[in-house]
Amino acid sequence: MLAYKTIIVGTDFSAGSQRGVAAAVRMANRFEASRLHLVHVVPSVPMLPTPLLPDPGQDAAMQAGLQKAQERLDAIPLPETKCWVQREVRFGSPARELARAAEEHHADLMVVARRGHSALARLVLGSVPNTLIRLASCPVMVVGDEPGDEVRFDRVLAAVDLSPISRHVLDNAVVVARAYAGQVMVLSLFEQQLLGAEGAANGQQDESRRRHEEAVGALVRRVPREGVQLQIEVMRKAPVSQTIIDVARQSEAEVIVMGTSGRNAWHRMILGSTANHVLLRAHCALLVVPPAVREQVEEVDPVMATTPALGGNTPC
Repeated sequence: MLAYKTIIVGTDFSAGSQRGVAAAVRMANRFEASRLHLVHVVPSVPMLPTPLLPDPGQDAAMQAGLQKAQERLDAIPLPETKCWVQREVRFGSPARELARAAEEHHADLMVVARRGHSALARLVLGSVPNTLIRLASCPVMVVGDEPGDEVRFDRVLAAVDLSPISRHVLDNAVVVARAYAGQVMVLSLFEQQLLGAEGAANGQQDESRRRHEEAVGALVRRVPREGVQLQIEVMRKAPVSQTIIDVARQSEAEVIVMGTSGRNAWHRMILGSTANHVLLRAHCALLVVPPAVREQVEEVDPVMATTPALGGNTPC
């Protein structure tokens, strides 16, 4: 049975990310997680020209910076939790290092905060979540960074397209809803047929909807619900990302659960994906589920080498 037992939480020490950390701890309590890894990544920067010989002064400054970051991370207050907590500082590309941390710790879930309120601010400042949903091998939960009460997921919207990842999307949606005694709306879009005669078109449209509803219903029946109510909503295909956003707002969903694009890694990296578009514009949290077999996505690092991570274990 799917469960979020090990959770990675990323923080950059901003006020928004600190609220994300607090929300993640409360989520960990809801999910009855056993391990929580709080991770901060000191970003690497280009160093030109590259020195021919090691610079002891530069190495000392880097180690001092990492140590200071570890001290700041250790000082972050956390809500009460029964999880075993580890605080770890890493060095390199934030998105890549968070993804690596998730793999090294066999994480079931990663939580990061969305930064900025406007689409432009999220595009410029929120690049780490945008990249993470392409790189991470585990589901990534992106929560809001606005001040407010405890994050709740009573109303969950699961967007499925009947591809192989759809079952995993529904499994994750049910886990989230069950933890909050919530319900799941299953949204799926079907292709609109383009036929000449209006009557034939309407009849074909009805048949397409019926077949699609049957396929979605068969998928839903294979998912262990454990008391979670699932409602199916089938709609004609429109701009996919905007339809998901609109339905989420109309249904007052508190989290959208969806998979990454079914295209290959190159398309996800260059052209973006529906998940990226939803991330930029959605009013609520977003849980992005990766394919069962993660394709390798290359990310250019300004500095190839990394230093050993610093870390401390805190039993709670």
